[in-house]
Amino acid sequence: MAIDTDISVVPQVRGEQKRSALADFRRVAPHTFRAAVVTARETSAFHRDNLELKDHYNDHECYLSRDGALGFAISDTSELVNVFSREPRQGAKIMEFVTAAHSFLHLNCFGGGFLEAFYAGYGFRTVDRTPNWNIDGPDVVIMEYRR
Repeated sequence: MAIDTDISVVPQVRGEQKRSALADFRRVAPHTFRAAVVTARETSAFHRDNLELKDHYNDHECYLSRDGALGFAISDTSELVNVFSREPRQGAKIMEFVTAAHSFLHLNCFGGGFLEAFYAGYGFRTVDRTPNWNIDGPDVVIMEYRR
């Protein structure tokens, strides 16, 4: 997968550039990010079930790790979406980077399982819970992060 090198950035944190000690993320073009989400969904049942593929990410800041195995996007309304890692147990790298760079974020995920507990471990708190549109599915949980 080709990764855009011409728009590499590091988020500003309290006036200084902050690089994650664990992973180096860079901002990529929306189409590059979408391709990475497609790949994540094609190679993992977990990602297929938990990543909603958007038609486009033009109104998002999109980030990938240098090798393209980790990624996330943030909408223009501060919604954290499509957090993925194609490497086992590497999600912490994303969350450390994201929470260091942003003082407010919100997201939604399926409740009662891994994702809700994972995000809570990084300071996200549940602010709402709605029934799933699928009767047998887990609730959809709305979570917020504030530093």
